[in-house]
Amino acid sequence: RIDRFLEDDQWDEAIETLSRAKEDGARILGPEHPIVGAITGSLGTAYAHRGDLETALPLLREGLRIREAAVGPDNPSLSPILLGIGNAELNSERPAAARPYYERCHALARGPVQRAYCQYGLGKALAKLDDPQASQRALAEAYQGANGRISGPILAEIAGFGMSADAGDIVQPSVDGASRAMRGALADARMAPEEVGYVNAHG
Repeated sequence: RIDRFLEDDQWDEAIETLSRAKEDGARILGPEHPIVGAITGSLGTAYAHRGDLETALPLLREGLRIREAAVGPDNPSLSPILLGIGNAELNSERPAAARPYYERCHALARGPVQRAYCQYGLGKALAKLDDPQASQRALAEAYQGANGRISGPILAEIAGFGMSADAGDIVQPSVDGASRAMRGALADARMAPEEVGYVNAHG
């Protein structure tokens, strides 16, 4: 039920349900139980998504405190709540306060138990695209390092592009839409399917 509220951005309904769950959990399990900590963190996240950061931050910190006491400060399962606190601090225009939480989250993601869990945002890479007919000087400037030399290689050429905006489901995309985009990319590149050596299936 909670997942449905969160997926549909029904934050008021999520807050109401999580608040009841927090009260019931504290009464039945005790206020310091790790499940209560997880619910408290989720409640803080719901408030943050609704834009009520003043209410969200104390709940997120309380959830972190309870979870830390149960699993220890270096458990990778803390990453989501650390990220939530960092995001809430950043959205409250306190980047200095956000930084320690981001750093802890990043350290846990890179720790002995490897988890690709800490996500700072949706954009994680930057590619410099250039016209192959552009001047070599302009291309060199794009990759110029502090020593005055080209410090980055040209990694790939985009041979073709295809796109289909079929408004299919985000988690069950249309097979026809995806194949139409791939056929368009092959046609644009003037390539046959058997010439493709690698397919990355991540959207």
